[in-house]
Amino acid sequence: MIKQIVTLALIMAGFAQAGCVIQQTQLTLPDYSALQDVAGSLDVVVRCDSALDEATLMLLAPGAQRSGADHLLLTLEPLTLPESSLSRSDTVQVTLVSAGPLLGGLRLTGSQTLRFTVRAARNQWVTTGFYALPLTFSLGQSLP
Repeated sequence: MIKQIVTLALIMAGFAQAGCVIQQTQLTLPDYSALQDVAGSLDVVVRCDSALDEATLMLLAPGAQRSGADHLLLTLEPLTLPESSLSRSDTVQVTLVSAGPLLGGLRLTGSQTLRFTVRAARNQWVTTGFYALPLTFSLGQSLP
């Protein structure tokens, strides 16, 4: 039996530094099926006034853990509604590839579009429904 997850994450853009702003965040991820791995991407567009402007991009993700070679392991929980059959014990693990530096702050210079691969491994048997994790990106001034 195939179990699908229709939506995997909610993204909220955060704060700005004088010369740089987070212009856009975009999650692209197909529906999940426990029968196969799923991959998508998380894009973060940072625009700066000057190519020399420096900023530090940080990610706040409740429960995020570093995994392996600078990856982040995120746990998505069901969005429960009163009439929903989803249980709080149903969770989906996703990996944000090469995003580990975001937890401590990733230093950027000039405008950039960052793309992180998002992976959900097969064999995570959960109830069909909506799963989410609030992610908050913030952009601060880089210290010398």
